Amino acid sequence: SPLSPLPHSQEVPCGKNNMRETAQFPFVSEACWAPGSEGRNNRPLRLAIQKGEIENKSLRYLRLLGWNMSPLAKESRTVFAEVSPGLKVFKLRIGDILSGLTMGALDAAIIGADGVLEAQLSDPSCPIVPVRNLRFGGCHFCIGFPDSIQTPREESDAVKLFQTAQIATSLPRALTYLFERRGVTIDPANVRTMSGSVEAGVELFGAGLIADRVSSGNTMSANRLRPDYQLIEFPGAYLVTTKTFLE
Repeated sequence: SPLSPLPHSQEVPCGKNNMRETAQFPFVSEACWAPGSEGRNNRPLRLAIQKGEIENKSLRYLRLLGWNMSPLAKESRTVFAEVSPGLKVFKLRIGDILSGLTMGALDAAIIGADGVLEAQLSDPSCPIVPVRNLRFGGCHFCIGFPDSIQTPREESDAVKLFQTAQIATSLPRALTYLFERRGVTIDPANVRTMSGSVEAGVELFGAGLIADRVSSGNTMSANRLRPDYQLIEFPGAYLVTTKTFLE
């Protein structure tokens, strides 16, 4: 299961207006992989960091490990650099990271927990293995309500709304999966998949609701949306690699 237990993690109980849980993923001991490991075919190790929300914190994490990350500073247009002998770091979008790991072009990556879950749900044979939770970049996956829709007071009314409204999201499989875990079936035809700027889904596609990652809630608020239902709490970014690399 994509939500198999992670040591020392705890489920967050569901409740009224609080349909949430803590994301949990398969765990592999960090002893299986360590910075400085050799890449495939004796080439430098290739590590990718996900562009976007966790980019700066990922750069800072690698800098604290002693590597010179200045060539990849966020204001720089450089997307890859050899930050130390034997280690190349790439800044990539999540789709390119997943493709690179699957094809063997990348050896490891730092990606958000939401990307891990969506990848595992998209492909049961997904080769990506979470190695360590890095404890930064945590967020919540919430249902956002526009000003035109009142937040339901009763759980039954909320379920009815979720089953009938069009929902814009960048995590379609995670959305349907998390609802199914609560006995709520979402029609895939009502899910509008977006690659980013999900807050625009209401205005652009006429979606009734959105489902998106929330850190402070400021972006939703700026776009007249309210994150009134939390589906899951993502614990932070993960260092991931592949089954092949661990063998």
